[in-house]
Amino acid sequence: MGKIMIQNFFAELKRLSIVIGFIFFSGLPAISETAGETDQINNEVSLKIARLMTATHERGLFNGNILVIRGDHVLFEQSFGYFDGSKSRKLDQAAVFNAGSIAKEFSAVAIMMLIEQGKISLDTPVSLYFSDLPGWAEKVQVKHLLNYTSGLPPVRWREIKNHNDAFADLMKVEELPFDPGMGYLYSNNNVFLQRMIIEKVTGKPFGAFAKEYILPKAGMRTALVDPVLGEGDVPKAFNNDFQNDPEFDLPIKGWVMVTAKDMANWFKALHGHKLVSETSVKTLFASYSPRQLGALGLSKYNENGALQYHQHHGSSVNFEALATYRAFEDTAIILLTNNKNRKLFEITNSVEAILEGKESYRIPKKPISVAIGKECKVDVEACLATYEKLKKREPNLYDFDNENALNTLGYQLLRSENVEAAIAVFSRNVLEFPNSANPYDSLGEAYAKARNAELALKNYAKSLELDPENKNAAEMIRKIKTRLKEQK
Repeated sequence: MGKIMIQNFFAELKRLSIVIGFIFFSGLPAISETAGETDQINNEVSLKIARLMTATHERGLFNGNILVIRGDHVLFEQSFGYFDGSKSRKLDQAAVFNAGSIAKEFSAVAIMMLIEQGKISLDTPVSLYFSDLPGWAEKVQVKHLLNYTSGLPPVRWREIKNHNDAFADLMKVEELPFDPGMGYLYSNNNVFLQRMIIEKVTGKPFGAFAKEYILPKAGMRTALVDPVLGEGDVPKAFNNDFQNDPEFDLPIKGWVMVTAKDMANWFKALHGHKLVSETSVKTLFASYSPRQLGALGLSKYNENGALQYHQHHGSSVNFEALATYRAFEDTAIILLTNNKNRKLFEITNSVEAILEGKESYRIPKKPISVAIGKECKVDVEACLATYEKLKKREPNLYDFDNENALNTLGYQLLRSENVEAAIAVFSRNVLEFPNSANPYDSLGEAYAKARNAELALKNYAKSLELDPENKNAAEMIRKIKTRLKEQK
């Protein structure tokens, strides 16, 4: 059907702007062998996605670009909202977004390209390239950098200003929290060292390598490396008060920013094996456990070893992105926003329901974490009282039925060192979802940070009981018990 312009649906979409909660539509017609009926099905899909996205935008939950493409056929492509917080310029499909962690795929693929060329080995220790790093570099291998099992600590963004600072910071790391390969720690230092190794081996900074050997091969003609936000077609991100994110310059360079079409082309190139082999792609999907991500994010393979699904999420301040590739039907769903509301997974789930011809799909609800977040930072008891009032007054408007809603708020508090408030929020989430493992795992983490070993163990144990595959809970129980024994 090609590009869907919002004007074509204005009358119908205006009527739908007041809809909240669930919207029910008839299922899609049975798939026909005739081209005419296939076009009719695609038109139905396009119209339903347009209704979903317009209602979501009108709720203030999506400002950005969406592309849904099957093969070479665009099912839906539209821009919603503004280029920055000034609201003086509308977004269009030429906008180049910061996709956060999704950009880590490009450096990981670069590593595999060099491995396939025989210039790097998965088992090579980091010390081979950087002999002046501390002793842990002899144990950390390239493969550990790819699946975040190196044990390298998080980047101290506030302290470092450039690559030299980042490397100097690693020189100060005397000991890792676990032996490489024996744990999982999602740290950008893994990505930093990947890019440093690429430069060491090729003589080119990763950004230059990407521009020469990755982006052209992938057909990513509008992608940019380390562009200035707000210039050209690169939007600025802003919060729900339309305040632009503060100016900042990432000290670790080599971040590829993309249009929605760039991201769709990336999927085609990656899974068409134009860059690396199928075996290399599987290596990059490998993760420490089903709960953790590999270098390419999430994957699902069928019993015959064929890729069925690839999904990766990323964010940076108020930029957020979710890219999904349904390999079994060669369909990509790309969502890019410069106004993060943490609703991209819900939007994608609804788009997938439409693609699958399901009778109903859901309009995303407003995040309760945004509604009460500021109050929780000041007075957590008053904040939770507001939570109860909103739940009684407007139960269908906010995401009370999503266990990640309060969990998101709890981690915001935990990251800001407001541990007691985080414990209160996580405890409320446990009451809301007593049969779910994740809220207990989060509460256990908060108690561990508060150095309350007894309650940390209790909650990690409950999480493990509900989800025996939760390696994080099992590992934390082991660590806490070991520490208690050492203290005796």
